[in-house]
Amino acid sequence: MLPLAIIFFIAIVAETNRAPFDLPEAEGELVAGFNLEYGSMVFSFFFLAEYANIILMSTFYSLIFLGGWLNFNADINSSWYIDLIFITLKILFICNMFLMIRSVLPRYRYDQLMFLCWKCFLPFVFSYSISLVFIYLFFDVLPSVRHFEFQNIIFFLYSDHNLLGVFTFFCNSYIFFKKWIWDFGSHLIIKKDDPFWLKILKLVLWVHLFSGGGAILLKMAGVSYSLIGMFCSFYFWRILYILSHEFWAEFTKTKKKSYLIISLLCGGLLAYFLMNLILFIISILS
Repeated sequence: MLPLAIIFFIAIVAETNRAPFDLPEAEGELVAGFNLEYGSMVFSFFFLAEYANIILMSTFYSLIFLGGWLNFNADINSSWYIDLIFITLKILFICNMFLMIRSVLPRYRYDQLMFLCWKCFLPFVFSYSISLVFIYLFFDVLPSVRHFEFQNIIFFLYSDHNLLGVFTFFCNSYIFFKKWIWDFGSHLIIKKDDPFWLKILKLVLWVHLFSGGGAILLKMAGVSYSLIGMFCSFYFWRILYILSHEFWAEFTKTKKKSYLIISLLCGGLLAYFLMNLILFIISILS
């Protein structure tokens, strides 16, 4: 949970409008902002709300990631005043981190904050969380879940029998399939100006997390292990094809033999597995 703890801490700093994410104030651009327009008790309410929000977020962080009121020995039978002391110390520690960050880091621009939250943290948190659930299911440590009712989805999709909406539904379904099934949502993290090896690393990691997340969702929906295996195999073959294509394109640009060798290896592995799949289907049919 350490990566999620780090990201959650950065998120609560941004949520409380503290430096380096104190964008609503922007003292440099607005000449101290609301400090010029309010005074007396109304002026103090701003700071009371800000620091109360800091204490609230520090309490959440202490409860979620630092054990809450538990002491270092995780003694659940300790006295109430010991619990109170420990949770207070943890809250004060997180509040102190807020103050330290304000004194050492410069302010982010608004576009940098949006890029950090929506294009870095959000895909990573979703993928990492789904992967954790997949690991827990693999070791059979999750509580039992209800099977997903596919009948409700089928009723929702086909309840409207208007033929005029069929074409729009088909187009939207194709776009959804192209972006989120065939390309496994890679447009969120892979950019055109990414270096070649960074793009390859993103592809391999993302397809691994995506297929693992899809497998856990299928498992929760009650799908058989055979279909889950076919789902993961599809993305394994898909990433082999993409790697073969990417390395071949890079070979045509740079004429480096190493790229050609890797492209041929990926293509050979893809052909080998597809041939085994065809033989397996023929053996079943026969």
